[in-house]
Amino acid sequence: MSGPGRDPVPDVDPFEHDDAAYLLGALDGVDRAAFEAHLLGCTACTARVAALRPVVRALAAAGDEARDEVRDALALSLESTTKDTTTGDTPTPKPATATNVPTPQADRVAGLVSLVERRRRRTRWLFGGLASVAAATIAALAVALAVPSQGPAPTALAQQMTATGAAAIRATAAIAAAPWGSEITIDCSYAGSSQYTSGDVYLLQVVDLSGRSHEIGSWTLARSTEARFTSGTALPPGQIRAVNVVEPDGTVVLRLAT
Repeated sequence: MSGPGRDPVPDVDPFEHDDAAYLLGALDGVDRAAFEAHLLGCTACTARVAALRPVVRALAAAGDEARDEVRDALALSLESTTKDTTTGDTPTPKPATATNVPTPQADRVAGLVSLVERRRRRTRWLFGGLASVAAATIAALAVALAVPSQGPAPTALAQQMTATGAAAIRATAAIAAAPWGSEITIDCSYAGSSQYTSGDVYLLQVVDLSGRSHEIGSWTLARSTEARFTSGTALPPGQIRAVNVVEPDGTVVLRLAT
């Protein structure tokens, strides 16, 4: 708040640097709850969490030791940006870009990976691969392309979504609880592939208990008549009222009421 005799308070998001710590499980219970509540109303932080999620999944696939190494590096990184209570010195923040998303995330992920590389010279190939994964996934965030269904089925029970009109798309939705919220897997089939052209876009939405819609991803129709799309939300399963498949004009074509 500014006024006579007061310096203006800068408009700084106190949660701006909590995204990586949140996904890696480095926040304590109080900070985690505060960050999850903040995500419900902050599109910038939600975008940063989505940007980092593929990297965290890659770390999980690499093994517990790699994940722990990055968590330790993250703790050191966060500590270096915290005000020194002994000297009163405050580090100069890194200049922000016009949108602040996702360039700072790419810098932060690359920095974490670099720290781990210095600590584990003999496993440099592993984190070089993670750096490549980070760059590729962040660059491709705008639209996630659906791929033919493959791999293990989701752990949650898949439920048939209800068509709201005459659309030929059919799908099941599975909502799985995750430490960071919910993972949602959509398995789609297209009854009449001739009615569609490659490149048609569908959006995935979740509706919270207050009735507010949250867009959590999009995919394009590939050549295959079957596709699987997986995304996530900070909302836990108990706070999701519905899952919708939506066309770009806002028309809901499929719905699952939870």
